[in-house]
Amino acid sequence: MTDTEQLFLTAWKQHGISVQPEHQYQIKGVVSEAGNMRKWDFAWPHYMLLVEIDGFGWGHTTIKQKREDAQKYRDAICLGWTVLPFTSACLNSIQ
Repeated sequence: MTDTEQLFLTAWKQHGISVQPEHQYQIKGVVSEAGNMRKWDFAWPHYMLLVEIDGFGWGHTTIKQKREDAQKYRDAICLGWTVLPFTSACLNSIQ
């Protein structure tokens, strides 16, 4: 688990929310352009709620990756999921 993901979990708990998420969750049918299963940082399947934390390092800086991330979000939303995107900068500001 990355430092940013740990920061999210800490903030989640500090807000008194006791329902623990699944980490690195995969939704059947949501695949990348290369055909790989896409993973979400956190998920609450019972509530159909997903959290994705975008850092500014490897994997989130190219146009191709931004396009794939946007497609990933659209795919999940079309399947009825709620997607809450965060950036590492956003999470660092809530400490």
